[in-house]
Amino acid sequence: MDAAAHAYRAAAATAVAEQGLAPLDGVVVGITDVVDVAEALGLLDAPPLPLVAFMASLENCVAQFRNRDRAREGLGRRDVHLLARVLALRAVAGALLAPSARFVCPSAGRLSWTEGFFLSAEDEHGTAAAPIE
Repeated sequence: MDAAAHAYRAAAATAVAEQGLAPLDGVVVGITDVVDVAEALGLLDAPPLPLVAFMASLENCVAQFRNRDRAREGLGRRDVHLLARVLALRAVAGALLAPSARFVCPSAGRLSWTEGFFLSAEDEHGTAAAPIE
């Protein structure tokens, strides 16, 4: 768990540095895979949450998994998958968001890559491409 967290943090910090990204401020909207994490944390469709509170929610989730692991309760496949997403989101949010940023995750943000692909298929006039029949 600690090795994965360290790897995610290092990768996020490297990506931010290499791309020269400035911290994101304002309201940051979580979509796609983030929706599953927000739902597990009880944050889906909640009002915008200050970054400190959002990070605390992620930390609390990691602590719960750590306690279960120490108690030898075992983590199932879904648990490990969620933990990996939480660790990755914690690393990215910590590296990329400004301290004054707020996080929100609407349930409408649950899009698949195919939906995202077709929603982004617009012509130069902003008109969505016709569906394939």
